[in-house]
Amino acid sequence: MQWTPVNDFGNLRTRRLLGDVIKWLDTQHIILIKGARQVGKTSLMRLIAKKLMDEGVPVRRIHFYDLEDELLRISFDSSYREVVRFLRDDGVDGSERHFVFLDEIQYLKDPSPVLKLIHDHHPNIKLIVSSSSSLAIERKWTQSLAGRFVDFVLYPLDFQEYLEFKGVSLKRPSLSFDELLNEAVHTFEVSPTHFELLRNLWHEYVIWGGLPAVALQSDPYMRKRLLHSYTSAYVLKDVAALGLVQKRVRFLKVLNLLAARSSNLLNLNELSKISGVPRSTLGNYLTILETSFIIELIKPFKRNPSTEIVKMPKVYLFDNGVKNGLLGTFSPLDGHPLSGQLVENAVLLNLRAKGWTVKYWRAKSGAEVDFVLQLEDRLVAVEVKQGTFCPPSIPRGLRSFMRAYRPDISIIFNDRCLQCIPESRLCYLPHWAVGWIGK
Repeated sequence: MQWTPVNDFGNLRTRRLLGDVIKWLDTQHIILIKGARQVGKTSLMRLIAKKLMDEGVPVRRIHFYDLEDELLRISFDSSYREVVRFLRDDGVDGSERHFVFLDEIQYLKDPSPVLKLIHDHHPNIKLIVSSSSSLAIERKWTQSLAGRFVDFVLYPLDFQEYLEFKGVSLKRPSLSFDELLNEAVHTFEVSPTHFELLRNLWHEYVIWGGLPAVALQSDPYMRKRLLHSYTSAYVLKDVAALGLVQKRVRFLKVLNLLAARSSNLLNLNELSKISGVPRSTLGNYLTILETSFIIELIKPFKRNPSTEIVKMPKVYLFDNGVKNGLLGTFSPLDGHPLSGQLVENAVLLNLRAKGWTVKYWRAKSGAEVDFVLQLEDRLVAVEVKQGTFCPPSIPRGLRSFMRAYRPDISIIFNDRCLQCIPESRLCYLPHWAVGWIGK
């Protein structure tokens, strides 16, 4: 009944999240891997299986089930006793440690009781599950699972992973923000030939996005087909499965409007007027889109409500390729009508993939900073510029923020300039360098 041979690993590429997940394999916690459709959750689960086999776990103790398969869903939507009987018949012997992978668990009607009882009464069964919808998980997982699982979010490829998928290796260490001022110039300085290669691949990444299947496809026509089909697959499978959207055409219209407005402030009253969708319905749509990882709403950084925007979020799409597929344009970045939006969106996705909580700053006077990262009492200000932007130029908004909050470091991502000014705690970095900045 398994959905694929567990030792059929094909042409898998590793993902950075793998290192964090495997640390929990020896615990009793249920591992939950969340993320948008087609970001690579299934492949990550197969990588976990490969890791187990490399460490000597026999194939007979590793079990995969794809819950999009209706026959399997019937088996796992049964009572606890029937599920245990099904697993036993499938070779899950409780006397040994077995690893049970359940892919797309949001399709089950009520997974909580079964998962809880297996977790509590079968300590030799390790559950690794995936979901494309946080909303479905929140609706279907009860408080009984509290403390029994650890969750991870898998994002599309960041730029470093994208290069690895393209077979390009840039042997440079990742730098923390603390290391940038003194080491960035040395670390990111490459030959003119390599710089142009990285710049061109960054432009490609910004246009086509980081979905693994798209990254592995070199033919532009096939890439477009994959990205155009993404929306229909998402709406027909994930959204329809939730049963919360009655008018799909209206939902798609809102999604297209959000794609065109990504990287901008989200004004619900304005969006309601343009789309013809009531504000209350828009709120429901946004919840569905955010909890299925299609959009990201970035909140404002605020300390002075009298002079700063404190409520309105900025909206971003989870993947640039999907954004361009919705808008129907894959023009080269240098001539793309939304090039600034796309570059800003790509930088955000790389920061989020590294685990940063990201906010933005905007004063009522109009001064703004694209991203503000906060770690305990430390601040990092990030400004994203499309063209080449070099010292002594500093954007007005960033200058205002630096004067008001004295961030520990400020970064201006731009097309070509690589220079750091330690006395000003300021670095100018090429866009592609964001792939090598860690916590």
